Amino acid sequence: GTVGTSNFMLGEGADSISFDGLVRQTKIDLGGDTDIDTINFSSMADLGDRITVTGAGNGDLLVIGGEEYVYDSSVSGFVGDSETITFG
Repeated sequence: GTVGTSNFMLGEGADSISFDGLVRQTKIDLGGDTDIDTINFSSMADLGDRITVTGAGNGDLLVIGGEEYVYDSSVSGFVGDSETITFG
């Protein structure tokens, strides 16, 4: 299904959230802690408009269709082998 106009607050600890369908107009707060959090999207096509990720820290993972991106605060984005993904 589609997720839209939603807020997810993951809090402290190593959290994980997975989406299997279109996500749009959604805010995801990873809690701003030092534990490794993971956001999973089943495919790049599932990333809709106005997705905001806050509270990310170094090492947090973004997985899109099996490809991993690691959050790097020096670029304020999730860095993969060939690209950097930012949310806002």
